[in-house]
Amino acid sequence: MELLMILLVTVIPVISDGLSVRGPSAPLVAPLGSSVVLLCSVDEPLPVEGLEVEWRRPDSETLVHLYQDGASQTEAQQQDYQDRAHFFTEEIQHGNFSLRLDDLRAEDEGQYTCTVHGQQDSGETVVEIKDVVRLLVSGSDESISASVGEDVTLSCSVDSHITPEHFDVTWKKTDENIQVLLFQDNKTLPDSSDERYRDRVELFTAEIPKGNFSLRLKSVRTEDKGVYMCEVFAGGLSANTTVELERLGFSVSHIMVLILCVSASGSALLLCCLIYCRNQNGFTVTYSQNTRVRLGSSVVLKFYRVKPLQTEDLKVEWRRKDTKTLVHLYQDGESQAQQDYQDRAHFFTDQIQQGNFSLRLDKLKKDDAGEYTCRVHSKQRSVFSTQFTLEKDFLYLNVKVSSAPLVAPLGSSVVLPCFCAKSLLSNDLKVEWRRKETLVHLYQDGESQAQQDYQDRAHFFTDQIQQGNFSLRLDDLRAEDEGQYTCTVYNKQRSVFSAQTSLEPRLLDSVLRLHLFLVVCPNMIMFFAFVFWGVSEGSVSETVCCCALYFLRPLLLLWAALYIKNRFSVQIKTWIQKYSYVAEYAVFSVVIYSALFASAWERFLNYAVFNKVMIIVLFAIVFVCCLCKITYILVTEVGKKSGRIVKIFDLVADMTFQILPTLQFILLFYTFGAARGGMIMIVVLPVVLMMMTNDRWLYKCRYGLG
Repeated sequence: MELLMILLVTVIPVISDGLSVRGPSAPLVAPLGSSVVLLCSVDEPLPVEGLEVEWRRPDSETLVHLYQDGASQTEAQQQDYQDRAHFFTEEIQHGNFSLRLDDLRAEDEGQYTCTVHGQQDSGETVVEIKDVVRLLVSGSDESISASVGEDVTLSCSVDSHITPEHFDVTWKKTDENIQVLLFQDNKTLPDSSDERYRDRVELFTAEIPKGNFSLRLKSVRTEDKGVYMCEVFAGGLSANTTVELERLGFSVSHIMVLILCVSASGSALLLCCLIYCRNQNGFTVTYSQNTRVRLGSSVVLKFYRVKPLQTEDLKVEWRRKDTKTLVHLYQDGESQAQQDYQDRAHFFTDQIQQGNFSLRLDKLKKDDAGEYTCRVHSKQRSVFSTQFTLEKDFLYLNVKVSSAPLVAPLGSSVVLPCFCAKSLLSNDLKVEWRRKETLVHLYQDGESQAQQDYQDRAHFFTDQIQQGNFSLRLDDLRAEDEGQYTCTVYNKQRSVFSAQTSLEPRLLDSVLRLHLFLVVCPNMIMFFAFVFWGVSEGSVSETVCCCALYFLRPLLLLWAALYIKNRFSVQIKTWIQKYSYVAEYAVFSVVIYSALFASAWERFLNYAVFNKVMIIVLFAIVFVCCLCKITYILVTEVGKKSGRIVKIFDLVADMTFQILPTLQFILLFYTFGAARGGMIMIVVLPVVLMMMTNDRWLYKCRYGLG
């Protein structure tokens, strides 16, 4: 090993009992781990016979080395110096009794005495090792385990001849090369920490003067697992130690997240099983029919009850739903028309016994457009109702009929309505009832024919054809009767009108409530799971986005689950069909891009000026597109539903919403990619061309706004 001596050594004599023994003129300074020679010599060689040389530590009387009887007595020396203290035996004949001390340690500091005993005289000298130049950094020999959410201490102790205020200490996470904390110029620099560790790490300030630079890591996360290095720089020297943080246990929050995720998965699986094995106890019957009548003519709003009701305590109300106006009232055997409908609204009082509650409107006006509801009460209880909608169409009014859902249990009978508003000649009359493409019943040439599967179950009301009633009664309802039934009436081989009736499975109330619960429950469970995950892991942006996704997800599920949404009111059902998935996408886009903007803002200084401007502009455009669609939904549902301004708003919202995905791609590319100015033109140009050539937009601009 190379001998390192910091100071020049001059030899001065030490006189004792007549024997002059020389040692170094000044204390020695040597680096830690090096070798140093402790000088000890006499001017004239001494006889080997009877010569004894003893090296000791005077402070502890520790025997460092003993030369006696012509040999080194290694068995007599202190164990700490075995194999480290070497005597120059071959130099004895020259009067040199120096000792080489290898692998210098911090505890080797202090005084050493070299005592020489000759045949007649003896003498000694004192050698001092003043400083051992050292920088020792030590940590934990074993890896550290902790539970997520707890605080943990990463050990780092420094032993040096240099005082701690002159240290530069850096804590790093080596596997990801992340700076955790920096101590410099005798102070801690919290701003130097990576954002993952900011406000979560600190040193023990009171322990720093003692050389303790251990790190306290607060609220441990799963991503904190890894190897950490404590690196110390001082006086041109450097040293380091590593600490491994592993086997992170689960915190209470993580256990809650796990339980919630398992619960959500289980409930979702149960939902799938229930949907696959639907328990139904009947059908929900809905009826719709569209006809067209000219303004100034008459229209009969047909409403039949196949099973007549007792006329006692019978009450029939015809109302304008949109204006909440009473059109006609039949009560206590008398008919009363509202003033605006005097001489225009005619109720078929003489046909009540046959279950006919229809209303005829004469001299149709544009103002008659609206929603009409017929509600029949028997013994002060609402029995059934139906709804008619008259829509303006230039010189015509479109009549749309939709009945309130009726419940038909399995094994019972149900009437599939089909009414014609005008009288038809029975000659050359043909009525087809079909279930999708399958013929159910055919009336032609005065004869009724039921398809084989419906023999003895499908009954046509032949005796009521003259009243425009082409309804069909299905007896002994079965589960396979599910589907849409279409009634098409032909006169002189020409289709006159058609009506549709749907038989949709009706779930048991308990099963339906469970379905609704499971549509909402798994998503709400995952919502709270991500709340707990955000608390434990501290990732705000990801938590907000995931929570928003699961909070809005039931809207999409209700839109897809037809058999569930059919149990809602007409207004809610219409909103779900038209806007639920659009609202989910728009609101979620606003939330997620707000989080992305917050994340990008933290890195804003790293972007070029042009990219900064583009990012801000693109974020603003995306927000405006989403808010435009959301505002349009609110305007159409809450405020005015017609007019030129609303049409313009509809066109703008539709156009912006269609280009939104492309704009989002550009935004992500610019924010998190290596953006270049040319790329924006490559992406935007196709968008502009798409806007200019989209037939739907051109159609809306030309006909919707024209």
